Amino acid sequence: EQACNILARGRRILLMTGDPYKDSHYLVAKGFHEYMRQEKKEYAVEDLYGYYELDHLDKNVLDILKENPPDLICCVFSRGSAVLYRALKKSGMAGRIPVIASDVFDETVRALKEGTFTNLVFKDPCKQAYLAIKMLYEYLLMDKEPAENQFHLLQSMRAGLFQLSLLLLVCSYDLSYLMHSLCTLEIFLCLILRV
Repeated sequence: EQACNILARGRRILLMTGDPYKDSHYLVAKGFHEYMRQEKKEYAVEDLYGYYELDHLDKNVLDILKENPPDLICCVFSRGSAVLYRALKKSGMAGRIPVIASDVFDETVRALKEGTFTNLVFKDPCKQAYLAIKMLYEYLLMDKEPAENQFHLLQSMRAGLFQLSLLLLVCSYDLSYLMHSLCTLEIFLCLILRV
C-alpha cells in the first residue's frame, strides 16, 4: 500500500526479497506481490534475491542503481536495508529514488533522517502474533471470517509468527506446549490463506 501511495509516476519497482528459503523474507515478498495483484496495479516488479555475502547483493544493487535505476525500491529484510543504504550513498542516488526499507536500527534511522529512505517498515512480530491469535479467536469462537482485503496482512503476520516462534523457542521452558500452540496458529493461517 505504501508503495502505491509513493509511486505517483513511474512503473518499475525493485523488490529486494532476501533469502527465498526464509519464511520471514519469502512471505513478506509474497504478500507484496499479492497486494499488487489484488489492487490490479500494473507495476513491473523486479525481484532481487540475495542475502548472504556469496550472493553478491551489494554488487548487484550497485549495478542496478548505476545501469537502470528503478522508480521505487522496497526491501523486506534488515540486512538488505543496510546494503541498500550503502549502495545508494556510493552511487550518488541517495534521496533521488523513493525507498521503503525494513526494520528500525541505527543505520536505517539515519537513512530516514537524511532522506535516503522515504519510509521504514517496522516489523513487530509480537503484535503480528497477537493479531493472528485475535483472528483465530474471532474465526473459531465468533464465526467471523477475516475480510478479503486482510489476506496480504495475514501473509505478513505469518512471517511475524515465524519470527516470534524462533524468539520464544530460545526463551521458553515448556517447548511442547509452545510448539502445539504455534502449529495450531500456523495451520489456521495456512487454511485462511489457502497456502
